[in-house]
Amino acid sequence: MNKIIFAATALLATAATASASDVSPKSDFAGFYVGAYGGYAHGAVITSWGDADGSLGGILGGKVGYNFEVGDGFIIGPSLDVVSIGYNAIDEVDVVGAASILAGYDFDGLMPYVRVGVAHDGENALLAASVGLEIMVTDKMAIDIGFDGVGFKPNDYVAAGVGTARFGLNFHF
Repeated sequence: MNKIIFAATALLATAATASASDVSPKSDFAGFYVGAYGGYAHGAVITSWGDADGSLGGILGGKVGYNFEVGDGFIIGPSLDVVSIGYNAIDEVDVVGAASILAGYDFDGLMPYVRVGVAHDGENALLAASVGLEIMVTDKMAIDIGFDGVGFKPNDYVAAGVGTARFGLNFHF
């Protein structure tokens, strides 16, 4: 009986060692992260008369998310954002929340990505989309540069949208 237990233990140890050596290291972008960012926003409103109104302003925001490595370098994960827009064309929109899915690829510490989701300003919800680039500067901190677009349909307008350019830091755990 002891020979069987010893043989089974040796077989499991050998298999575990072989499996561990075959596994590629985890991407720096995989796992939980939090971030903060600032930037610039441009809002535009189209009224029922075809008039367009635009405005500019600063933004401050934060985000949390969790990234999964789903293949050799492929990253996907959910994220939540809250951004405060200093001033824009739609006076009642000054804080926007968004839930989105990120998809990117880790090129050894450099991750281009896209995000698609839903944004909400407390009254309206529409599509939100982003493109960006995250660059690891330490083993846990990354610079995040991106462009976001969100469209709304406020009550008194035909359409409204907010586009942002942002720069921030993400901290990975």
